[in-house]
Amino acid sequence: MKPLGTITACFPHIDEETRSILQAVMDKAKDYNEFADQLCERVIKVTSPLLLNYFAYFHACNQQKINLIRELEKRVAVPDLAKPLVLSTQPWGNVSWDDHQKTVVAALKDAPNDWIACHFYMIWREEIESTLNYPERLTDLEPLRILEFKIEDDEDFNFFLPFLYHIRARNFQREDKIDESKTWYDHAVTIANQNDDLAKVAALLYDKANMIKNVNFNEALSILKSQRSISEALGCAYVLSLNDLALGFIAQARGEYETAVKHLEEHVRLAESLGLDSHAAFHRLLIAQQYNQMQNGLRALEIVNNVLEGYQSQKIWWPYVQQTRALLNLDRLDEAAQILDLARDQPPRRGSDQDLGWIHFLDGLLLKKRHDFPSAKFELEQAHSIFGSFPGTNQPLIHLTDVEIEMFSYGKERLNADISGPWMQKLMEQVQEQDLPGIESQAMLLKAKFRFKQGRTSDSEKLVRKVLKASKTSGMKYLKNMAQSLLPELLVS
Repeated sequence: MKPLGTITACFPHIDEETRSILQAVMDKAKDYNEFADQLCERVIKVTSPLLLNYFAYFHACNQQKINLIRELEKRVAVPDLAKPLVLSTQPWGNVSWDDHQKTVVAALKDAPNDWIACHFYMIWREEIESTLNYPERLTDLEPLRILEFKIEDDEDFNFFLPFLYHIRARNFQREDKIDESKTWYDHAVTIANQNDDLAKVAALLYDKANMIKNVNFNEALSILKSQRSISEALGCAYVLSLNDLALGFIAQARGEYETAVKHLEEHVRLAESLGLDSHAAFHRLLIAQQYNQMQNGLRALEIVNNVLEGYQSQKIWWPYVQQTRALLNLDRLDEAAQILDLARDQPPRRGSDQDLGWIHFLDGLLLKKRHDFPSAKFELEQAHSIFGSFPGTNQPLIHLTDVEIEMFSYGKERLNADISGPWMQKLMEQVQEQDLPGIESQAMLLKAKFRFKQGRTSDSEKLVRKVLKASKTSGMKYLKNMAQSLLPELLVS
């Protein structure tokens, strides 16, 4: 492989033996993926300098090669310098902040110089900053502030600017300051490219695309195209899996559920190959979500039940959510209500209101199935309010429109009304403002249902035929079943 800054940046700051071995392994490896494998194999077979062991752990952690890390732990003692990185590969929340801090203190004592200390700390800190599980990070800032000054003031520490800027970008992102966040992502990508830290570039591009995908699909897709090219050159399965994850989310937002399934299945396959089992289990549930949105409760329930058989997390709220929805799709309402009560009893995730939004949403769907439309409307409105904005509002808007159609007063003077009310208006505005072919088709089916109930059968049939044509040409076959479900009175061919 060609020299890669992700590997070589440390060369001026490490001993000659470690440097020569890293160079030799890099010369033999095909790509960054193979480099990590061969480096770990080298330190397993031959007693190695402290820093070589550290870099073996680092490059395995940097690619989230969990299976390789666990094998390395069995064969080679984890040096204090690498313990913060290895600990960060445990599921978030399973390790206390105090335990993280103990490993950081020990690693600082073990670091041979300031550059290496900065190396492990910034990588660990950036990982910690990516989760809401540790609110302590908001106050425990002294080490970061010290290093921040060093990184920005000393040219030798320029390599760490992308890590620092990544943290800033995420902070602005959490505050919903998208333009400021994009600016820092761009700064980080520019410097990471200058340093030839392509593994960092791939991670930054994914995070940036993931942030703006709900604002601008085309820009996000363009970024992901570049990210994929870099990821393939590195041979890095983890960042490739992130690419498929982002593409899956975009397809879901657009209502292209079958495409979303394809990307999410590839994401899960790559995650499982790395040993990211709990991560893969969670995202298999996202696949179940796509089937639920396609009203395929049977397949969704099969996936959820398979996940639950080996589920390792003590928090099974998300499986309950998808299991409830699958049972609702299958009209097994009493069972759905029982599982929903189990989900309701689960404590919410720290720092997230989305859990409550999902409970309101499922309550709304259950009440809708029981034809209690006023109560369903109230619950779905609560969900819509909590989810806040596109794309989270896609599903509440669809079901609020359906409830609105059911509650519409079909008197003579209203038979020529164009829309059923404010929720259909909001849904139509959403599909007009965004490029949402699947959601737009679902909106057309709802309008067809409304026209049918108005007695405007010809108009209804035209809308249905348009949707069925789209289902054949765009790869959204689920729309045919949805049309049959919404308008069983029409002969859908």
